[in-house]
Amino acid sequence: MEVHFMLYRDAKGLGAADVQPAQPQPLVPAPAVKEEELLPVGWKKVWCEEYQEWYFWNHVSKESKWTRPKVGEPEEDNTLPKDWQRVYDVERG
Repeated sequence: MEVHFMLYRDAKGLGAADVQPAQPQPLVPAPAVKEEELLPVGWKKVWCEEYQEWYFWNHVSKESKWTRPKVGEPEEDNTLPKDWQRVYDVERG
């Protein structure tokens, strides 16, 4: 259930007024995302003003490239010891 209300602050502190149930709104489905539009975790599509072209930037590794990284494609990482794997912690960024 969704409730609408007004918050206020006065000499006594914080309070709420005009609490009432909201009118039901029709659910609108999210637009379908094409598989080719998905990016692996950490990657973002960014517009380059200088070259007037899109590039891809990974905010975790600070890597950028012109070609779209694919979901599930293993990333090369030469900075880790052999048999180690880099994993992105979504909760801690």
